[in-house]
Amino acid sequence: MALSTLVLVGEARSWLPDIVEKAKQLKVNAGFEEGADLGPVISPQSKERIESLIQSGVDEGATLLLDGRGYKPEKYPNGNFVRLPPCKALSPPNRPLLIVFRLAPPSSPTSPLA
Repeated sequence: MALSTLVLVGEARSWLPDIVEKAKQLKVNAGFEEGADLGPVISPQSKERIESLIQSGVDEGATLLLDGRGYKPEKYPNGNFVRLPPCKALSPPNRPLLIVFRLAPPSSPTSPLA
């Protein structure tokens, strides 16, 4: 799974609820099923590893906005599925999450973000 980081600055900080809603609408199913946006991970061990990384992110201070653990599509309840979990994180971006940082706008166009 690719790790992603999203930095929302200024008014863009208000987009987070929309991002969570879009993530909820993604269709998680077998990759060959019509309309599937996300398929299963490769093995039960991969699913277990991803879910443990999500939990360790939460343990380190991430706020999970959508919990993708334990997801079971109706037709494939024994599959290796994990829903995309957006989160707000205070922890380092080393977990299978969409890491979201919300920053105040810079004081001038040349101000650094940090």
